[in-house]
Amino acid sequence: MKQFSIPCLIICILLIIVLFSLCLEKQVSLSLQDKELAERIGFDEQVLLIVKKDSKVQLQQLTGFNENGTKTKVNGLSINAPYEKSEQLVFKLRPKLRPKGYMVFLSEVNFGIDNKPDEIAILKGTDQYDILRIKWTNGINYGIENKDVIDKLKEWEKRYPFEILGADFDWIEAEFKTVPEDMDSFVEEVYEFCPDIVNQGINTFENLSKEMRETKRLYLWWD
Repeated sequence: MKQFSIPCLIICILLIIVLFSLCLEKQVSLSLQDKELAERIGFDEQVLLIVKKDSKVQLQQLTGFNENGTKTKVNGLSINAPYEKSEQLVFKLRPKLRPKGYMVFLSEVNFGIDNKPDEIAILKGTDQYDILRIKWTNGINYGIENKDVIDKLKEWEKRYPFEILGADFDWIEAEFKTVPEDMDSFVEEVYEFCPDIVNQGINTFENLSKEMRETKRLYLWWD
């Protein structure tokens, strides 16, 4: 009898834990403010519920930029997340929201400086270049307009497919699905389009080429 009671006790404890977790899960619901936000930005309420359950933070309307560099509210959702967890949360949300026709990306990265959180954004649609249009990503100090950035990335994507991981007004990060075979030559193209990534970042072509091979990522940033 004693030998049987211990496994039973363990099973009961596990069941209690599972039931408790399910109860907590059910407690997550959309507030009236959340529902009004969903209607305002044209999002399915189920999408907001998924984001709220996984992030456990306040849902906000996304801020983008117009062509003058002025911040403006756009039809998108944003949440805050600690730097060390933000990318993980993006990858957690993507498989849940992509089938519903939504894109998830990093829209602000603060590297944990002064404990300032990162921002994750959700847009409705499947054209990843809408991310750059909403954020009006550009290298204006080099005469590079938003359209120039989009055109160049589309050109590169045809040769080396990638998915945009994050973007804001002056930077983009993308993850390669197909890594360039001749990375050294590609790095020269990247430098020609975005000199700051070497001049004010990684310092040499060799370092940039090595980093892109290892991370399988493309990063552009204009000062």
